[in-house]
Amino acid sequence: MSTVKAPHIFYQKHTLSLAIASIFAAALMTGCHSDDISANAPNVTQLPQGTVLPTPNTGHDNTNNANNANNQGNNTDNNTSTTDPNGDNNQLTQSQKTAAAAGFFVMGKIRDTSPKNDPDYSDDLKQQWLGKLYVGIDAHRPDGIGAGKNLRQPITANDIKPLYFNKFPALSDLHLDSERHRFDPQKINTIKVYGYGNLTTPSNNNTHINHQQADNAKAKKPADAYENIRFGYLELQGSSLTQKNADTQNDQDRIPKPMPILFYHGENASSQLPSAGKFNYTGNWLYLSDVKKRPALSAADDRVGVYLNASGKANEGDVVSAAHIYLNGFQYKHTPATYQVDFDTNSLTGKLSYYDNPNQQNNKGDYIKSQFDTSKKVNETDVYQIDAKIKGNRFVGTAKSLINENTQTAPFIKELFSDAANPNNPNPNSDTLEGGFYGKSGDELAGKFLSNDNASYVVFGGKRDKTAKPVATKTVYFSAGFEKPNTSFVDNETIGKIIDKAKLNDAVNEKIYDGDIPISDERYDEYPWGQPKAEFTKKVSSSTQAVPAYFGQHDKFYFNGNYYDLSASHVDKLAPADAVKANQSIKEKYPDAKLNKDNQVTTIVLQEAKGGKPYTAIRAKSYQHISFGETLYNDANQTPTRSYFVQGGRADTSTTLPTAGQFTYNGLWAGYLTQKKDKGYSDKEEIIKAKGHQGYLLTEDFTPEEDDDDLVASAGLQDDDADADDDGADNVYQKGDIRPEFANKHLPINEPTYEKTFSLDGKNKAKFDVDFDTNSLTGNLNDNNGDIVFNIKDGKIDGTAFTAKADVSDYRHEIGNNSSGGFLYNIQDIDVKGQFFGTNGEELAGQLQYDKGDGINDTAEKAGAVFGAVKETK
Repeated sequence: MSTVKAPHIFYQKHTLSLAIASIFAAALMTGCHSDDISANAPNVTQLPQGTVLPTPNTGHDNTNNANNANNQGNNTDNNTSTTDPNGDNNQLTQSQKTAAAAGFFVMGKIRDTSPKNDPDYSDDLKQQWLGKLYVGIDAHRPDGIGAGKNLRQPITANDIKPLYFNKFPALSDLHLDSERHRFDPQKINTIKVYGYGNLTTPSNNNTHINHQQADNAKAKKPADAYENIRFGYLELQGSSLTQKNADTQNDQDRIPKPMPILFYHGENASSQLPSAGKFNYTGNWLYLSDVKKRPALSAADDRVGVYLNASGKANEGDVVSAAHIYLNGFQYKHTPATYQVDFDTNSLTGKLSYYDNPNQQNNKGDYIKSQFDTSKKVNETDVYQIDAKIKGNRFVGTAKSLINENTQTAPFIKELFSDAANPNNPNPNSDTLEGGFYGKSGDELAGKFLSNDNASYVVFGGKRDKTAKPVATKTVYFSAGFEKPNTSFVDNETIGKIIDKAKLNDAVNEKIYDGDIPISDERYDEYPWGQPKAEFTKKVSSSTQAVPAYFGQHDKFYFNGNYYDLSASHVDKLAPADAVKANQSIKEKYPDAKLNKDNQVTTIVLQEAKGGKPYTAIRAKSYQHISFGETLYNDANQTPTRSYFVQGGRADTSTTLPTAGQFTYNGLWAGYLTQKKDKGYSDKEEIIKAKGHQGYLLTEDFTPEEDDDDLVASAGLQDDDADADDDGADNVYQKGDIRPEFANKHLPINEPTYEKTFSLDGKNKAKFDVDFDTNSLTGNLNDNNGDIVFNIKDGKIDGTAFTAKADVSDYRHEIGNNSSGGFLYNIQDIDVKGQFFGTNGEELAGQLQYDKGDGINDTAEKAGAVFGAVKETK
């Protein structure tokens, strides 16, 4: 009989602080390119250099895709289905509509105003100031009415693109083309970014702060409260866009306005959530609309500011998608969001609201645009009611519009979020709301939905309000990962600067300066650390955390902007089964990909190392509840890199453990050892002689010589007129000795760096002995010869999680634990963390990691491994 054990808090602490700067609901990640949205350290979710640029993944299959691909840019509406005259392509399954990803972005719309497609456009222009601007039509023109084509541009599933990145990549790695428009990648630096979270863009001048950032900057506080989520807009300038397959050059370049892209993205998908209780979250929401001819707003509406497309009275979404960035000077105070999350019932409710900040009036009573009296709020109203059920670390549900023609609110709110948004299909509600929790214990949430009438797309985010007491948590999923440390050469002069900074040689240097210590080499002043050697010794980097985004499907793995099915049986089915476009994207990015299943391991070689492209591969092992493995790729600095991941837990299964009994678990593992047993410098004579720069040693005997004027260095005999009392003749430095000017100093040394990698090839075995009577655990991770690499001991089971320690004891670099000579690895007290899975604890998985020193300032001891195992049946 088994009972459910209370989950133990399990969260991998980051050893390297991840500077979250990102923009896209997914932010860019990790110091990759000059146009990064985020500036985080490289990790497995970055795009390897040298790969083919990706095409967008929608994560959806659509029966119209083939036709759409053939018709892109023609003067027919690519979004129009044969069964829907409104062009609303909303024919995806519920599971496809609410599929999980680290984030999403949706391309905005631009209506074709060419004379051929919209001959009424010139008549719709109104005189405004010094020229004519489009400010709306005099009366509401129903969709499809008029001489032109494509008068309505709905938002469809084809416009929504998942972000399969835990850290967002460079903007240049995104496919920013829409179905109708092509983006010029040479104009990447013209993109502007607006939104919430820590945002950066290719040009610092192109990042626009929100009101929280502005307020907090004045108060000298962090930019805003969000640490794990980002949501906002990218604005593609009209000059960077061309219309696909336009009839004329003039029509091709007819892009009247910038095009907004709306996104949300979360980092650090929560593996822990509050175990019980109700919590309030506070945040914001943003929107993007379809495009259609809408009636002009009245002059009285000027009081709430300029909406879009005009400098005076204006309307939203006529030519370019309406977006909140175009409302009142990009200040977002008007769209607050509040959420109530009940972890007792696993439910989420919330309100997305709107209010106006009236513009200030001058002494004549006229409103001054974009000047706010922030103490006033008018037209306060709730726009959407959201309801969702929590499943794992995700939630899915609905959004119900609360706006009707009688609602006291701004006219554009009624135009965008009521039945008026699409009179031919009046349904502003949404059945496709989805989102997730991010941060250590569900600290933040973010999500999105597309209205059923395809008229509006909304993203939202929030942060849990502070609580008086710490929040008790439960494990929902297990996800961990890290990179193997890299080694790089360091020259002797760099180490010398470290020694100088620590003032380790100041006393000896003073004696040299005073002439009390002779100099044997006249080049000493030029080369105080010996002649430069670029590859003098090696430095070992820190292990960077690279936790995969995980949403409850253990055999689905996010890597390099794609979602891979680790259980795939054929290379053409690497993406989830219903994601035809995603499979096409993988093939376009990696046309020579190969899949092999051997020794119980799935190996996906995406790219061989040839033609200037780096070797890129995934090796993984999947059981019923867990997957683990390694990825090989080049990081942003073109350094070959190996990362490890482990993830487990299923949305449809809760974990229970036996209450008693002893069991053996068998499985596999992958990992590494790196050790350097001395730092990059020493003051010990024998070590310097053996491992120091050869220039530190005399190549022949040296006798200092003193004449009447000065002390000079000579390798020859003393002059006859030397001082008779001089004892220089007795002070002979022997060949092979340390030169006097280097003696008794701290000097750079080249201590060897040893590295050993244990691949996930099915040959490195893991074995654990688990005692549920005493809730204890021991185990070994053995190499392919059966020798113990990691001895796991002192394991303690707490709830469904376990912790332990591991030692590497005299593991021989060359041939394991045989008694022959060679380098011996010795690393002690390694932290081990893991989790059981299954309805009777059938599987376990975990990681171990130790990261100490860099081999220059101190010794280096590095170890890491991921493992998984299955309980033996008795």
